[in-house]
Formats: sequence, structure tokens, C-alpha cells
Amino acid sequence: MFRNGFVNTTVRLLGTFFTIPEEEIISQDEEGKAMYFISKGDCAVNIKDQNGILHVAINLLVEGDHFGEVSLIYKIKRTATVISRNYNTMARMSYPKFRELVYTFPEYLKLLKINTFYYND
Repeated sequence: MFRNGFVNTTVRLLGTFFTIPEEEIISQDEEGKAMYFISKGDCAVNIKDQNGILHVAINLLVEGDHFGEVSLIYKIKRTATVISRNYNTMARMSYPKFRELVYTFPEYLKLLKINTFYYND
């Protein structure tokens, strides 16, 4: 589906990101500046609903999962808070790098948008 070079381009645009236990990686209602790909470790997803009630660990993100793309795709504030549960190794893609990737590979953006419809948080 993707043209040759998608993986190489993606890897070139990624940076390395490390977390410690209980580190808040993204915060609900803040501007999105990057998306993350978990290489090693796991994270909890917390959401504060419209009534101000905090729902803790409504989802668990594990190795191979990504997060943070919703605010980059739709230009909205973060929809959840993601907290590391241990020492994690991640790849990080900044918003300008994300725009470069989806400009070069628009079919990737389409797939990301489709995937967001299946989120249950």
C-alpha cells in the first residue's frame, strides 16, 4: 500500500525518548507537539471526563502501541493523559516531522484516521 521508503522515512524522522516510572508523557487538554511509539515498557491512559471525574488506567499501552496522534491529526488538545508505568524506551515524532511524513505518505494519514474510530477511550 505504501510506496517504497515509508519505513526508512519514518525511522529517519523519529527521535529516541526515555521515561521513568510515573512520568507524565502527555497531558489531557494540552497542545499536542508529538506522537510516541512504545518500544519497551508500558503506559497507562487516564481521562478526566466532562464532570471532572478522573478515570485511571482506562487503557494500557504496551510495546508496539503508539499514542498522541489524535491531537496531531485533528489539531485539537490532548484527549487523555498518558503516564509511564516503568522505565520506557520510545520513539518520538515531533509535529513538524509528522506533517512531513503524512505529506509524503498521505495514505498513512488516512489509516491513522480510520484507526481512531476504533478507540474506546
